[in-house]
Formats: sequence, structure tokens, C-alpha cells
Amino acid sequence: MHGARSYDNNFQLDGISVSDVQGSGAASGGIPIPSPDSIQEFKVQTGLYDAAYGRYGGANVSVITKTGGNSFHGTVFEFLRNDVLNANDFFLNRADQPRPPLKQNQFGLAFGGPIKKDKLFFFGSYEGTRQVNGVAAGQSRAACSASLSEPPLTNDRSPAALGKLFGGMTGANGGTAINPDGSNINPAALALLNLKLPDGSYLIPTPQTVNLSRPFAEQGFSVFTEPCDFNENQFAANVDYLARPNSKIAIRFFRADDDENITFPGNGLNPAGNIPGFPTPSDSGYTVFSLAHTYTLHNAWINEARIGYVRTTTSTQFTSPFQWSDIGVAHYCPN
Repeated sequence: MHGARSYDNNFQLDGISVSDVQGSGAASGGIPIPSPDSIQEFKVQTGLYDAAYGRYGGANVSVITKTGGNSFHGTVFEFLRNDVLNANDFFLNRADQPRPPLKQNQFGLAFGGPIKKDKLFFFGSYEGTRQVNGVAAGQSRAACSASLSEPPLTNDRSPAALGKLFGGMTGANGGTAINPDGSNINPAALALLNLKLPDGSYLIPTPQTVNLSRPFAEQGFSVFTEPCDFNENQFAANVDYLARPNSKIAIRFFRADDDENITFPGNGLNPAGNIPGFPTPSDSGYTVFSLAHTYTLHNAWINEARIGYVRTTTSTQFTSPFQWSDIGVAHYCPN
């Protein structure tokens, strides 16, 4: 909104700010997202909002969750998506790779009603999400597919074969040219080129397709897809008490826990963020609690007092299939 990024918007849940104060990147868990069946109303303000919403330069998104009433109401739902009718990705088709999986199950229930009619009401909801996604692409936190352009490497990574391929070439900034027999290739570079993943494939992959008409550094092209797993469980519990016709107390509690396995981390999270072998498991938790008292003095004056507690936790682990000492590098400084 207004040319700003997504984390420049202000998000409120039942009047409590739940905005992503950490911005974007690996350290951010994002924002809590309630189940649609637990939402009573929402409002998006793109401008002319008052000082109560003036924390950010984008939009203000306000979500109000449901409350119970004098009769019992409930829903049970299941949303299913699978890859039977999904089309293949353009770049996967280009590299003659099969269609990746995309399966999603969202299920849950919501129920509300009176504890004491006209006085005390409750509402509760639960939603579970189970997703296997091999389609998401780009430099997102949860990229599950990626493409790579590289020189036309082969499965023969011997010094002689590499010398034949790269002989006479220097680095991008100059330096010593590679001998035609590959005899002066750095041993660490040679070991890295020959490093293999547990499935037997090369860490620096052999291109899936080769186009000799392109520049040498871009003749090889590959598209990789590995399913990312995302699982979430969330629940909400609301209680409303009408002390008098003009006095209402509202209690809101929301909790969500999720875990995901990011296959191709981007945005600099990993120096090899566009090739397999560097999965990044992550989990996040959200807790939102609010207590509000609304008092109507008369038909022109209303007072609302609210207190809230918000906690977001995120844990991300970066994994690598090798140590630098494995390829003969004695000391390594990532910066």
C-alpha cells in the first residue's frame, strides 16, 4: 500500500497491534493469521485514519474475532487441494522436469453460544493446516523451487576434464589462467566441485539442459523442486460478559504454532540458496491476549479501555551438507 512493503502496514487483532516489528528476513515470524471461520469483521484503511492507527506508512488492517450469542452455532470445515489438476511450471517444462507436488489440507471447527443467556457468552475455534508445496518459487522465505544457470559442467569432475572445459580462463576479476590439463586448479575448489549429496548427486549440480548458443557461464540450465512442509495448529477462545446494558467486558485469547522446512532459502540466508542441500527448518509461535471494557455513558459518549499482551517467537536453523574443513579450507570467515 502506498508503495510500501508488506511489513509497513499496521495489523490489529481485536484492537491490539500484532504488526511484524522485526520486518522481513530470517528473524521474522510474520504476523498471526486467524482462521476465517473465527473472524467477525475486518476493515482495511488506506488513508485518512486517525492517530490511533498511525504507527506505519502503509495501510491499517483491523480484524475483529467472533463472539457467542443467545443460541448455539457451529461449523466444521475441510479444505483440500492436491496436484491432480495443477499445471506444470514454465521453467520445469523448459528443463523437462516433472510437475512438483502441491497438497494442502485445512480443517477445523468453530462453536459459540451462551453460558448464561443475555449475560455471558463464549466462542472457540480450531484450525489445522498441513501443506506439502513444491511450487513456491522466488526469493521468499519458503521457496520450494529454484532455477540455476551455470557453465556446462559434466559428471566428469577430474582435473583433466575441468581443464579441458575451463582451460585458459581466469576469474571474473582476472588472476592466473587455468592450465589446459587442470593441474593448477585449487584443491579446495576441486573438492567442492566433486562434493556429493547423500542421494549421490553433485552439490554443484550437473546442468539438466545445455544450450551452447548462450554465453559460456549460462550455457547450463537447471530447475530444482523439493517439497516444503508447512504445518500449523491454532485456536481461539473468546468470552464476553454483559454486566449491564451499557457495560461490556470482552476477553480474547489466540494461539498459533507452526513449523516449516524451507528448501531453498533466499535473501542471503544461505550462500547457496538456489541449489538443493541446504534446507532451513523453522518454527514460529504467536500468542495474543486482550482484555477490554466498553462503557456507554450516553448515546453520544462511549469509553473503551483495553489492555493486551502479544508474543511472537521464531526459531530458524541453517543447515549445510559439509564443513569447510571437509574440502581443505583451514579457516573460513563468511563476511
